[in-house]
Amino acid sequence: MNILIVYFSGTGNTWWACSELKKSLDNRGNQTTMISLENVAAKDAEAMKRLIEQSSCIIAGFPIYGSDTPDIMTDFIDNLPECSDNKQFCALCTQAAFSGDGSIFFKKKIEDKGYSFRQCFQFNMTTNFNVAMPPFSFSKPASGRKLQKMRDKTMRKIYRITDIILNNEKHFEGNNPLYAMIGHIQRFFFRKNKKKLLSKFQLLKERCTGCKLCEKSCPVNAISINHETKELSRSDNCILCFRCYNFCPSLAINFGNKVTNPEKYKRFTGPVENMKLFDIMK
Repeated sequence: MNILIVYFSGTGNTWWACSELKKSLDNRGNQTTMISLENVAAKDAEAMKRLIEQSSCIIAGFPIYGSDTPDIMTDFIDNLPECSDNKQFCALCTQAAFSGDGSIFFKKKIEDKGYSFRQCFQFNMTTNFNVAMPPFSFSKPASGRKLQKMRDKTMRKIYRITDIILNNEKHFEGNNPLYAMIGHIQRFFFRKNKKKLLSKFQLLKERCTGCKLCEKSCPVNAISINHETKELSRSDNCILCFRCYNFCPSLAINFGNKVTNPEKYKRFTGPVENMKLFDIMK
């Protein structure tokens, strides 16, 4: 079976889950291709169309932000080529706790393009941001044994869903009226307050070394830094993935009105040790 995993991962959770799913599928004798939406090939419409046509199952992996798909994944879904052979489609989302119908609310869009939306899964992973501004100050990224337990639980689920995907069984998580209502409410307020949240990012000039890692790694090219003045400009297409905040080597990206204490508010640099930032963008 030829399987295509198309994913976006802001800080590593979705990348790790999709990577482990790929291993599980490959170990069952399948040919699985995994590609980030940040990959050059993924930005080539014709190249992506060929990959999709060559695959019998498409898996879309993404993190959930306020019960919503990141804009980069929304664009992928909106621009999916029409399908004439009822190709199997599966969605996989990672979330800090609860997203309502975050893994399925776009199901009709997929089916209207001719795909057979057969499965969607929700993986509870650690939160990827903890800043000095409620409600984001209430939860902290997991580490040590707690993070290992989360990975172990996710691995057990990955083994279970491998069978579900390969048997093409119907399986929908987050598919009930209550979850749909909660998801709709969360998406409404997230979309309404998104620009307000964008304004909370600051560059602490005294910490900035001018390395431009934030600019180079931004998934939507929303960041620009003037090397001489150390002025940061951020466009409105920021998707709030918090990659720039978490991976800044000098902790120069701040969120909120208070300067975040790095000892109290830990930055999240991936679900596994020694994860390389640019690996999650391949």
